[in-house]
Amino acid sequence: MQLVSSAAAPLIELDPAIVARARALARTVGEPVVDLARRHTTVAVERATLRLAGLAGADHEGVPWVNHLVDAVRADVGLGAGVCRPAFARIADGTAPDLLALAQMAASGSVRFDPTGPVEHADELAHEHVSRGMDRLDARRREREEFIAQVGDAPRRPWVYLIVATGDIREDIPQARAAARAGADIIAVIRSTGQSLLDFVPEGETHEGYAGT
Repeated sequence: MQLVSSAAAPLIELDPAIVARARALARTVGEPVVDLARRHTTVAVERATLRLAGLAGADHEGVPWVNHLVDAVRADVGLGAGVCRPAFARIADGTAPDLLALAQMAASGSVRFDPTGPVEHADELAHEHVSRGMDRLDARRREREEFIAQVGDAPRRPWVYLIVATGDIREDIPQARAAARAGADIIAVIRSTGQSLLDFVPEGETHEGYAGT
């Protein structure tokens, strides 16, 4: 490996054959992990799926409704088939009008989940709602791509990178703006650490750090 410089940016010259071999080995090593992930789920994945389906908000103690609903489904039938089928089965059979009402019922213990029920209709409802969430993500992705195409990347290299992590979003905003005015190219606003998000995603504005951030 040789480090060379050019007028545009520093480059690392690598043997393409070695790169191809390394990528092939990485695919071989990663295949069992990818296969395992495709056939299993996690609490965090199921909560994210409910968020895509449109469930938002939290109870009076700040516990997100997705937490309540996933916990209830997990306790009754497990998460082996995911949370959407048993949840939307209760909507399909008229137990609740929507996910929010269902989550509130789950939090109060006034609904039970069963692996049987109107499965086909439940799957259709789940696909419809989650697809709307995916459409929202796709729209934001296109918006971001259009913005980058309009504004472009900073011409200089290396880019100036700044982390803003007071924990209070109202403090982070003026710091991030000041950094942008001072010439920062990339500003990362750290909301909370990844490990804490596996257990708890805060709703709305946050004014304190989580897990030490």
